Amino acid sequence: MPREEATEQLVRDTVRFAAYQRKWMRRIPGIVMIDAERPAAEVADAILEVARAR
Repeated sequence: MPREEATEQLVRDTVRFAAYQRKWMRRIPGIVMIDAERPAAEVADAILEVARAR
């Protein structure tokens, strides 16, 4: 398999697996989802905020 094709397949499979994980995790009672697409400091603050609220 050419490298470019393998890379495309890996990306596609990773996106599909991540979607499956999100769907599966939503069924866990009390789970808190935190958007990690922000700067690390903001993510850390969000985690601490959730931890303090519990």
